[in-house]
Amino acid sequence: NITIAEHSKCLQLMVACIFCDYEFAWKMSEKLDQFHQYFSGSILPYICAFYRGLAAISMLNMTKSTQCSGTVKSCLKQLRKGRKVSPANLSHHSYLLEAEYAAFRKKYTQAEKFYLMAIEKAALAGAIHEQAIACERFGAYHLLRENHDATYEQIIAAHRLYMKWGARPKCEMLKNKYPRLGERAVINVRMHSI
Repeated sequence: NITIAEHSKCLQLMVACIFCDYEFAWKMSEKLDQFHQYFSGSILPYICAFYRGLAAISMLNMTKSTQCSGTVKSCLKQLRKGRKVSPANLSHHSYLLEAEYAAFRKKYTQAEKFYLMAIEKAALAGAIHEQAIACERFGAYHLLRENHDATYEQIIAAHRLYMKWGARPKCEMLKNKYPRLGERAVINVRMHSI
């Protein structure tokens, strides 16, 4: 069945994005450019567009490919429509991809505004894993801007959210990528319990 195969590809894309395997995510993304045709009338095409956009913006940052740029713009256009259709369910997707694209274009004030909106809207939607992704990406943004305190603040928040979601392998991955995460998390917990 074609819809099962397409859904399976979308799930693989999502997992690849969560685990930051953007090369594989991009390969899956390229296979999903017609996804919306199979699932029109639901929010699935918008969710797929979000993850396709994440894969594309990540590859755009690495390769500067015009194909990736076109995919980001196409996904943003689709997500802006989705935000109007179902603001409660889709706003955080749109805002996170807006943040990533603004950061790529070095529109830093705009990027930070969109990251914060994505985190807030994901929390309101109860999308724990996507709130975690937004915090993680905001942390990576701060790392590029060499703001290490803000980096760890966001990565600690992402770690806490991934743990709440039950994604222990992702938490281990964050600990390996950010070795001081453990000590910072302990300090952060102590400060909040005072």
